[in-house]
Amino acid sequence: MKKRKVPRKVPDFFRAEEVPPVLASLPDRWRPLFATALYTGLRKGELIELRKADVDLPNRPLTALRGGRDRLLAVGEVAEQLGVCAATVYWLCERGDLPHLRIINSIRVRPQDLATFLTKS
Repeated sequence: MKKRKVPRKVPDFFRAEEVPPVLASLPDRWRPLFATALYTGLRKGELIELRKADVDLPNRPLTALRGGRDRLLAVGEVAEQLGVCAATVYWLCERGDLPHLRIINSIRVRPQDLATFLTKS
């Protein structure tokens, strides 16, 4: 069976001048969440897990960006640690060589599973 080609859409991001009107149109209770998402690029799960203790406003780092010990790794992060391309990570997952989780349409890898994979190879 021949695979159907689905054209990839180029993401349409907000331009800098579009952000303030979007934030102004939101109810007060949602504005901080959306501002954090738009200005940091944090993913949904990272936003949900973000705590006040993760933010150091004078120095500006967000510890959520560094992630915790138990944070699931995205395919790009796994590829970087393995020194391979993302396609190779998908291939390793498909073959069953690299344990992974499917979350909606994305693949995530537990840090301990990646460590085990690295010691085996």
